[in-house]
Amino acid sequence: PPPPPPRLLRRQRQMCIRDRGSREERDRWLWTAVLAAALAMAMATVLARAATRGGRLVRAGVVAVGALPLAVPGLVLSVGTLLFWQAIPGTWIRPVEDSVARSVIILAVKFLPFALLAAWLALRSVHRGHEEAAAMLGAGPWARARRILWPSAGAGIFAGGLVVLVLALRELDSVTLIDPRILPMRLYDKIHFNRMADEANLLFLCQAYLLGPALLAALIVAVRRRWRRS
Repeated sequence: PPPPPPRLLRRQRQMCIRDRGSREERDRWLWTAVLAAALAMAMATVLARAATRGGRLVRAGVVAVGALPLAVPGLVLSVGTLLFWQAIPGTWIRPVEDSVARSVIILAVKFLPFALLAAWLALRSVHRGHEEAAAMLGAGPWARARRILWPSAGAGIFAGGLVVLVLALRELDSVTLIDPRILPMRLYDKIHFNRMADEANLLFLCQAYLLGPALLAALIVAVRRRWRRS
């Protein structure tokens, strides 16, 4: 058969490059949100644990720390992080700039209040007497966390992490200057400049990634509520 025309070859090459770039941006976007949700829930669990077992002063400090990100807009947080990072001397920060570390930290701090609220509500279901009895029997912190905390509060913490994951996936203002190599930025670029005709496919893809964790979190909450009633 005759070889395809050069114009078709260029079009196919552009499609391959575009698809490969889209996959990389999608993976970068998902990993950023997943790591940010995990970091936010880890910090929130520690703070909520201290608040539920500490005194009034500790609870007031935890509430202040958790409420502080609510007063900072996402764009201000992004610009402040960018300026702070540029002020750090040395070349060892170059690999960190190419990674998702900065975006992960920004998103984890921004959505820490929501993670803290979810972890606080989940840890309220843990009976203090069970932990004290386990400690008297010689169980260490990891054993108490594995056998008492996680069976009682693990579902609530996991559901809170899914909610934070959805919020991190839909956030754009906080990372627009830090990491433009994510799928929502490509979607915004397509819609704004109208370069290609597959904006609807990317919109449906983003909605699918958002609805998945949200529906799973709602299912976990419903099953846990029904289990408690029974």
